[in-house]
Amino acid sequence: MVLAQLRPVMDHDAGRAAQLLPTLLAFVLADGHYDRTAEALFIGKTTLKYRLGKMAERFGIDAKNADTRFELRLAFELLALIETRRESDQWDNGPVRPHLH
Repeated sequence: MVLAQLRPVMDHDAGRAAQLLPTLLAFVLADGHYDRTAEALFIGKTTLKYRLGKMAERFGIDAKNADTRFELRLAFELLALIETRRESDQWDNGPVRPHLH
């Protein structure tokens, strides 16, 4: 589920200065509120709308849709659990497993 929802954006962000994944996460956490998201990211609403539009156009992610935001939130929560588990495994069992992206 994590890869199905987030992989296109993760792949896009790899090696690029412009990071779309933090924008997507902030928008999801703000439950689709433009003002709160823009404020949290220290960007203007126009920039936020541009980034969201870019994700919709390139990856088919319509973050304005409540059902899509719900699925994205689950994916982000699962990713956080995976990362926590990976960190725990590093301390408990030696080397870390390969990273998702």
